[in-house]
Amino acid sequence: MMIELGGERVRLTGSAELTGTAAELAEASAPSNTLKAYAGHLRRLDAFCEANGLDPWQPVSVADYIAACHTAQHHAADTLAQAASAIRAAYRATGRPDRHEAWRQVIKGARQSIATRGATTREAPPVRLDALRDATRALYAELHEGPRLQAPRAARDRALLLIGFLSGLRKTELVVLDMDDMTTSEDGMTLRVRGTKNHRSTVFQVTIGRGRIGRATCPVAAWEDWTDQRPAFLPTLSAPAWLSTGRSGRLTAFRIGAGHSIERILHRALRLARVEDPTRYTAHSLRAGLATELSEAGVTLAQVANAGRWDSVDTVLRYARRARRWQDSPLRSLDY
Repeated sequence: MMIELGGERVRLTGSAELTGTAAELAEASAPSNTLKAYAGHLRRLDAFCEANGLDPWQPVSVADYIAACHTAQHHAADTLAQAASAIRAAYRATGRPDRHEAWRQVIKGARQSIATRGATTREAPPVRLDALRDATRALYAELHEGPRLQAPRAARDRALLLIGFLSGLRKTELVVLDMDDMTTSEDGMTLRVRGTKNHRSTVFQVTIGRGRIGRATCPVAAWEDWTDQRPAFLPTLSAPAWLSTGRSGRLTAFRIGAGHSIERILHRALRLARVEDPTRYTAHSLRAGLATELSEAGVTLAQVANAGRWDSVDTVLRYARRARRWQDSPLRSLDY
């Protein structure tokens, strides 16, 4: 049986007929990256069931699949939970119950197993403001003192990292920005963002003030330097804000990708700044870095949540607790 999922046709072994609509499965409110991840989980489930003579429409088969993923591939518990979410979407589309105790118990057991073996979390560390300043200053020097061929890339990287950090945008929100989404003024700059992870149809604005400690770390100056370096033959409006580069470092006319492109840009900048082990950072490290810096500065949880547009207070609390674990420790009241 073929299921339409986020524009992709995914095959699941079995003869069950769809009783829902493609929209119910795709869940139009879900971001495209989530839909792609769901499609991958369903393909792997189908392959597992075919190889083992199982029916993916039997809940016990799904439980076996989740357990096998954890045992053989050591998937993180969050990855297993995402797999279960994808399978629940398929079950909903066929009119089947989409919650099964066996799935929950397997994922719970996986979490306990991970904790028992002392596995470390896969959550990327936040980029701290000091490291960001060093990285953008190195890119500023490369823009003005490095090889002329590398100047456009250095200008793009500096603007993307500063704006990405200070806006608190998700990577998928950052890469889809166009030139006419960016407006500068004497006070700073305004970004028009179309859609979020949880509210894809919304349009909102993010404001970023001008920097106060120098041009090298000012996001508005970085954006102006980048627009000066963009190829003259490209349109100034309705064009991607961030252009990709080829192997030589030359700009192309195409938009950069999401996660890996931003990570490569971040890793290169942190290497220039001589940050230890830059590859441990991901695109999400920019957004996490903003939350961490604001929390450490004593900004209220509500203000941090508003800055990053987090719907979950638990997420903000996680950053705040990590950032202020020493300042807020009750042991500070003791003399020892």
